Amino acid sequence: MATAGVIRRRGLTTDPFLRLIEANRMDQRRRRWDTHEELVHYCRHSATTVGEMVLGVLGYRDPWRLGMSDATCIGLQLVNFWQDIARDLRDRDRIYLPRESMDRFGVTEDDLRAPSASPDVRALVAAEVALARGYLLRGEPLHRFVPRRVSLDLRMFSAGGLALCDAIAAQDHDTLRRRPAPGRLGRARIGASALRRALRGRG
Repeated sequence: MATAGVIRRRGLTTDPFLRLIEANRMDQRRRRWDTHEELVHYCRHSATTVGEMVLGVLGYRDPWRLGMSDATCIGLQLVNFWQDIARDLRDRDRIYLPRESMDRFGVTEDDLRAPSASPDVRALVAAEVALARGYLLRGEPLHRFVPRRVSLDLRMFSAGGLALCDAIAAQDHDTLRRRPAPGRLGRARIGASALRRALRGRG
């Protein structure tokens, strides 16, 4: 099998692959999350595994690079959850907003089914986006400590996640009325900005 060959040639562990399989099982078992700890535990199976695989292929297994990779992957997955609150609930009957956070802000599932976000829902989403932004910022320096051939890609991942945080904030954290996205022009600006920073770094 091709995957087994890569694991053998690169000296990878099977742990991230097994955790990714378990993430698929989690998807089948549950559609609600009670706490942030549970949600991050899920992200450590469904998202951080990919970053670990990439770093492993590059030959990196040190905890500090893995920590930045994990932060980037968790931040990206969280902000994508907050981008898709309405669609996840409508199409998949999934709510990734932790129950403890919903209770703290006085938000119910019926509030999330509304055509637009109430002030309480917007406050909740703002708090969750701030957490996602924090993860992304903690992981952002990783691009400085990997080969140049992947550095720009990592910059783009971080910049794209932060841009999505900004896009959610720009519509007052109401992701029920309209799904936020940086847009084609925004994505072009992200790419151009990341490329300029990369070229300055090489200089």
